[in-house]
Amino acid sequence: MTDIVYVVGHKNPDTDSVCSAILYADLLNKRGIEARAAVQGQINNETRFVLERFETEIPENLTDATGKAIAVVDHSEIEQAPENFEPFNLVAVVDHHKLGTLQSSSPITYVAAPLGSTASIIYGMYAHYGVEIETNLKGLMLASILSDTVILKSPTTTEQDKKIVEQLADDLGISYEAFGKEQFNAKADISGKSIEEVLEIDSKVYGTGKGKIAISQVELSDLKPILAKKQEYLTKMRELMDRNGFLGFMLLVTDIINEGSELLIVSDNPAEFEIALKIKLEGGSAFVPGLMSRKKQILPLIDAHFK
Repeated sequence: MTDIVYVVGHKNPDTDSVCSAILYADLLNKRGIEARAAVQGQINNETRFVLERFETEIPENLTDATGKAIAVVDHSEIEQAPENFEPFNLVAVVDHHKLGTLQSSSPITYVAAPLGSTASIIYGMYAHYGVEIETNLKGLMLASILSDTVILKSPTTTEQDKKIVEQLADDLGISYEAFGKEQFNAKADISGKSIEEVLEIDSKVYGTGKGKIAISQVELSDLKPILAKKQEYLTKMRELMDRNGFLGFMLLVTDIINEGSELLIVSDNPAEFEIALKIKLEGGSAFVPGLMSRKKQILPLIDAHFK
């Protein structure tokens, strides 16, 4: 394998995935370990806004793990790893999700905590190693936490996340609320995107005891652009489900203003999802007040039911 450690997040990269790769690569380099940040695929509008705002280059694209030492951030799922990934590729994991399906062939660095974002964990790692955080990287950290916690509104938000956000905003001399709104305006812009592109903005595939389930999430201040085309979205979701052999395909259309989600579901057996999630689908969807987090409010129920 190469001596260089490639730090990469999940497929369909979001802001926390991309920025955490940049942050952890920087931390490794400052500790004398040669590392490069990478992404798997195109970055979204929000991430582009953040990188431009804090004058940071887009990491290189990496989709093939062959011959490379890989440090994974923001997930620990084999389904989300680069192609041709093998246990011997893995040298580190930094994550804030549930324990996934990745395997290693030797002891690795594994750092995980139930915080609002992977960037929150890496913030603590900089402090642990006594490494200074440069100004632009503080901006990436702030943006990552605000993105994953929906400006500290998500149930995944912890007191530690809040303290980190307040400290970073103070260091940068900005209002995190005002910056967060700018960031989410960029994130909510789906104009010009096809239905499939919208579904891929933040889509993850999870393995269960009965098969794989795809769960996408889009966070908007106005749900009308998607709900006006609900049937078209359900049709495309069915097509993608059948094409990939998924057990089901779910889309959370999250209202960041009113703090809830319209949940669209396609499956050959939708009643199973109604039972698992304790909802009643009407025309393939249901609005769930307070539903903001795929990780904390959807996955535990899915795991428990489809174990």
